[in-house]
Amino acid sequence: MNLKNSGNRDISGICFNLKQPSAYTLKDLAVKGGFGKAALGMPQNSVRTILGDPDLAGSVSQRYKKPNIWRYGDLELGFSRPDYTLSYFAVNYYWCNYSTPKSGKKLKFDPWILVGKLQPDEFVAAMKRERVENLEVEKPWNEDCREFVTELGMHIIFQMQGEDREHIGLHKFVVSRHTFPKADGCHKQVWMK
Repeated sequence: MNLKNSGNRDISGICFNLKQPSAYTLKDLAVKGGFGKAALGMPQNSVRTILGDPDLAGSVSQRYKKPNIWRYGDLELGFSRPDYTLSYFAVNYYWCNYSTPKSGKKLKFDPWILVGKLQPDEFVAAMKRERVENLEVEKPWNEDCREFVTELGMHIIFQMQGEDREHIGLHKFVVSRHTFPKADGCHKQVWMK
């Protein structure tokens, strides 16, 4: 078939990328605190209706027969027990060698800037552009990391190493119902709108 554009130029050898953009993005977790229409506090059955069946489900016991941890590729969702409401979203970048988190088999998502090599200052700049308040935790859980908490419940950890605190990569992020701390000596204000 010989295709012509409006300028009558032969375009039959050009490959067009007709892939639709993903309806889901990790940006929503950072700037809205949810994932598409899936939101914290939502019942597990409602999350399944919105996102579909998970690739993996686990964390059962003799007491709790129903899995409360779901995985869609590298994205993990946790449900509180005994009511099985959505309590967190997380990506553990050390599981994926500090690279780009992978989508699920059926649920595809755009990682936005939340890739393994993201620098802490890039994260702070992105939050400022999106007008999301965030604080850097002055005393992180590990001396080899930098931690930030956003007003929308995102807790993000960057792994550092060595005396010069060289950046290794984005270690983990969790979106949950964290309380947004006040700048009270335990936390320092990085940027406020």
